[in-house]
Amino acid sequence: MTARSTVVIAVMTVVLTSCQAGPMDGGSEPPRPASVDAERAAPSSSMPATPMPSSPPSPAGSATRVPAERPDPSQWNEALRALWAQFPWPPNNDGKACSAPTWRPGGARVGRATPGRGRPVVVLGDSLIRESQDELRTALRERGFRPVFVCWGGKTLAWGSEQLGMMKSLGVLPQCVVVNLGTNDMKNEFASPTELGERLTGFLAGAAVRRLVIVDIWADVAIAPASMGEVSEAPEVFRKAVSGRPGTTLVPWSAEAMADSALGGWDGVHDSAQGEAVRARAIADGVAAACG
Repeated sequence: MTARSTVVIAVMTVVLTSCQAGPMDGGSEPPRPASVDAERAAPSSSMPATPMPSSPPSPAGSATRVPAERPDPSQWNEALRALWAQFPWPPNNDGKACSAPTWRPGGARVGRATPGRGRPVVVLGDSLIRESQDELRTALRERGFRPVFVCWGGKTLAWGSEQLGMMKSLGVLPQCVVVNLGTNDMKNEFASPTELGERLTGFLAGAAVRRLVIVDIWADVAIAPASMGEVSEAPEVFRKAVSGRPGTTLVPWSAEAMADSALGGWDGVHDSAQGEAVRARAIADGVAAACG
C-alpha cells in the first residue's frame, strides 16, 4: 500500500468515525450535455476508467460505521474528495458523466403528505439517467425523497456493482436505490438476452440494499445499433430476474416506450424530451411505491 493510499484511508476513517446524524440530498445541479454523439461514437473499451476501484479501501480497524440513512453531508463529501484525489470523477464537460456525486441538505418536501419524508435515494444509471436527471430530481423531491445521482454514459451492470460496493464500504449506502442499467451491456458489450439475464442476476445477488427499484430497457430496433437487435427479449429477462425477489420493484419502461413511439429519441436508444419526462415520472412513482 502506498503512503498516499494510507493517507486517504486514514482521512476516511477519521471522517466516518466522527459523523453525526443529519439530512442528505442530491448533488449539485450539473449542466445537461449538449448531445450523446460522443457516447455512440466510442466503444465501451474506450470509456474512461471507473472512478472507484473494484475492491475499494474500507475504513480500517474499529472505526464506527456511519448510519446508512443519515451521514453528515459535509463529512461525507470530505471523504469523497480525499478518495477522488486518487480516483477522479470526470469533469462535467466530458459529456458522459453526471457531476461528481455529493450530498447536501434541503430541497425535498418532507411533510407527512409525502411518501419520502426526506429519505435519501441513490439513482444509479447510464446516459438514460444522465439525460433525464433534471426531471427526475424534481419528481423525487416532490415526493419527499432526497436524490443523489451516480450516472455515467456507456456504463454497464458491472460498473453499477462497483458503485454500490464503494458506498457500502463507506457506510453510506441508502436503503433505497434506483438502477437503470443494462442497455450498454447489450449495445456496447454485445450481451445476448441470456448473458444479460446472468449479469442482472449477479448484480441483484450482490446488491446489499433493502429496497431496489429496477428499470427495464427498450430500444427501437429499426434505428438502434445492430447490437440491440434482440432487445425485445430484455423486458422478459428483467421480469424473470426481479420476480419473487424480496424488496425489489420493477419499473416497466419498455411498456411505456412500446405504447408511445414519441418517447423515443433520434437514435432509437435515448429518449426524446417527452420520453425523459415520462421516464422521470415512472421512476419516481416506482420509488414512492417501493420506498415510501
